Amino acid sequence: MTGSLYAGVKGSKYGKPRKVSLVKAMVQLTQLQIDVLVGTMLGDATMERVKINHSPRLRFEQTFPMHAAYLTRLYVIFMGLVGKHPSVVTRKPDPRTGSIYSTLRLITLSFPCFTHYFDLFYVAGKKVVPSNFVSLLTPRALAYWIMDDGGKGSYGEMILHTRSFTQADVNLIQDALTINFGLRTRLIEKHPDNG
Repeated sequence: MTGSLYAGVKGSKYGKPRKVSLVKAMVQLTQLQIDVLVGTMLGDATMERVKINHSPRLRFEQTFPMHAAYLTRLYVIFMGLVGKHPSVVTRKPDPRTGSIYSTLRLITLSFPCFTHYFDLFYVAGKKVVPSNFVSLLTPRALAYWIMDDGGKGSYGEMILHTRSFTQADVNLIQDALTINFGLRTRLIEKHPDNG
């Protein structure tokens, strides 16, 4: 059963907890969902377990209204795996600027099919780049990473933000970009005073 079919059973007569668990165990991610998951996990997406013995869920959050169309696209891709529509969240004032920002948040339900990716992308509770990253980085995963957390440099170059990853993780990323796409990359240190 693919992720997009779950929507047809979640509100049906199979609503009893045990039967829902059985149905959830049958759900498999589509290749599109896998590529988007991989690409967005390099960006701003996170995975979490509500309780230690629960299956993971996937969380997306983007600036609202600037990135609402992008998050709506993610909603369409994962529609069969979510319990409710994306919601607008108003943040506390930014301590640096005093500005108040809003984000659009989308959280999937917990599914066993996310466990493999949770185990790849998290070690001891910290997000990492998987050691098999070169086999995970498809053209579509790269495209979603760029849409999720890419940027344009002052000279028109593409910037992929990797600040939350270790140097070893960044080396894995650089190797995958070279091996899979023949891209030459360089690391630019972002100084704290540059935001």
